[in-house]
Amino acid sequence: QLWRQFGDMLDMPRVLTPYCFRRGGASFAWEESRDIKSVMFAGRWSSSKTASLYIQSAEKLRLSKSCLQLSRENHYIGKLQNWVSQL
Repeated sequence: QLWRQFGDMLDMPRVLTPYCFRRGGASFAWEESRDIKSVMFAGRWSSSKTASLYIQSAEKLRLSKSCLQLSRENHYIGKLQNWVSQL
């Protein structure tokens, strides 16, 4: 229920789940550092195979998205940043 309240506050579609952010976070961490151990630590994975699966699935999804979808995500990131700054 907390996730729904959070999503409603940010006006996010119901299809976005915490799992989406986990994949995206893994992919972002990989792009920033190219260090699998850092990604594993941040994602709390004990296996590089598991971390790699999250990175690969996020990369595949990212490559298949349209520019419109990416601009929508940027909109949500901005809302999320505003919300976090108010905490």
